Amino acid sequence: MKRFIVATLCAVLAALVLGGCAPATEAKDSSKSAKVEAKKIDYSKLLTPADVKKASGVSVKLAKPNPEKGAAGDLNFVDGSGRLIVMANFGDKAWFDANTGGPNYREPLAGVGEAAFTGPSADVSNKVYQVGALKGDTAVLLTSFFQEKGGDPILSQAELAELAKAVVSRAE
Repeated sequence: MKRFIVATLCAVLAALVLGGCAPATEAKDSSKSAKVEAKKIDYSKLLTPADVKKASGVSVKLAKPNPEKGAAGDLNFVDGSGRLIVMANFGDKAWFDANTGGPNYREPLAGVGEAAFTGPSADVSNKVYQVGALKGDTAVLLTSFFQEKGGDPILSQAELAELAKAVVSRAE
């Protein structure tokens, strides 16, 4: 249980680092460039519950953002019991580049979009539970939540990479 709490706190911390520490409405606007905001991207068209089911076998639905409960992503996927499974945060190329040198970055990941990486850094966790990917000026950071028992991420690096491939396949 202690590992679950620590891992969940790390995931929430990563979301706060990506979105800033302002209230959720301000953080979303301030963490993205005007170019991405001007596009008015419907993120739910870039990643769907069907994509999560296909990659992981877990049936999910979208949940509204609720940072107090850990759902701090632009998209938050929960299982039938309401347990958070994975969240997706979106940004532009500058946002992606900023994440390749900080606590969300571990190493490059080949075969996903124009550029991709795993995370978080080994200084943050000994487990990989994030994948970031870029195509054009659309970037995504996928973060898996953790099993309640055992402290392992619910989604593996390979499953997160499959989700990232789905996003970049639909990005402009």
